[in-house]
Amino acid sequence: MSKVRFPYLGEEVSHEHPHSVIPAKVYSNNVLSSRFRIIRVEPIRNLMVPKPPQFFMVWVPGVDEIPLSVADYDGRTISFIYEVKGAGTNALSRLGPGSYLGLKGPLGKPLKVVEGSSTLLVVGGSGVAPTPYITKYLSSSGCSFEVVWGVKKRSELFNLGSLMSGVVYIHVATEDCSVGYCGLASELARELISKYKYDLVVGVGPKGMLKSLCEVTSGLDTYVVLETMVKCGVGLCGSCVLPGTEKLLCVDGPMFECGEVMGYLRS
Repeated sequence: MSKVRFPYLGEEVSHEHPHSVIPAKVYSNNVLSSRFRIIRVEPIRNLMVPKPPQFFMVWVPGVDEIPLSVADYDGRTISFIYEVKGAGTNALSRLGPGSYLGLKGPLGKPLKVVEGSSTLLVVGGSGVAPTPYITKYLSSSGCSFEVVWGVKKRSELFNLGSLMSGVVYIHVATEDCSVGYCGLASELARELISKYKYDLVVGVGPKGMLKSLCEVTSGLDTYVVLETMVKCGVGLCGSCVLPGTEKLLCVDGPMFECGEVMGYLRS
């Protein structure tokens, strides 16, 4: 097994294992909207191919290690959509092309779908982060799918369709009623589910939205991608245990069937 010396760590790490830290060079780091940015990096060694909605622990040298969902992977570069809301992401936003960071992953379990199935993907808030990679997987699996994208206001919107693969239509819902459907993403999803047949529903977003989605999709195969504090990413520290369950987000998730996590969603 080959080794690589990461200059910030001062120690050798094997790049083949998902728990190793792989150095990556920043290719671009751009603004998407008033709320989100996208960073694209190129690992300097091979990494295990991620599958949605898996994530990486992204190490910003000298600052913090933060969990970020994979937004895209093209075999050479990997992209992350993120929101600046803490020291780690603030430092991440200041990294320009040519800077280095560390990647540990992919972590978590992947989504598995039946080929050719019909899927409704419901996205809200920072749940937009893994959405492009999820749609890429659905498209490659021959699935037909539609996307419901909910935001609080117009300024949070960006050209999400340009980052996605195979999407037929994006239904936009805004809480301030400035664009598209006036209301919550879960409310729009309920209306669509009452009119059309879907084999699978996948929700990615804030806890309240996912709780509502699970309630309105009772009887359908519904999965939700959760967010919580993650520190180690490998199931050792217990920081990401989901209250009301015996699940750890980093090793049992981040995607769960509604029935597995309703105790957490209702807490």
